Amino acid sequence: MAEELANAKQALYENNDGRARACARRAVGIVIKEYWVQKQDGAVHPQSALDELKDVSRNEQFPVDIRKAAIRLTTNVKDRLSPDFTLHPVHDAEILINYFKKLL
Repeated sequence: MAEELANAKQALYENNDGRARACARRAVGIVIKEYWVQKQDGAVHPQSALDELKDVSRNEQFPVDIRKAAIRLTTNVKDRLSPDFTLHPVHDAEILINYFKKLL
């Protein structure tokens, strides 16, 4: 997870928005999978990081700010003018990672 987050930061530094978002999503996906494994007594949750984030964005058991961070990370790059698009994928990833780490 830390490596993916570092890759996201480096990609932002290099102005590679697409790669930064992909790395940020993968970093969050790792901690979400850990959460589901722990919550479901070790059951594997075989989804991509993007699917994990979409599930979080729709799951009302999570606080609104967490769902909104997930929405921002899953909003497609082609929708850059959407109010749900994030210019700070690393920040949104850190919000989600910190939240899910507290639940572990």
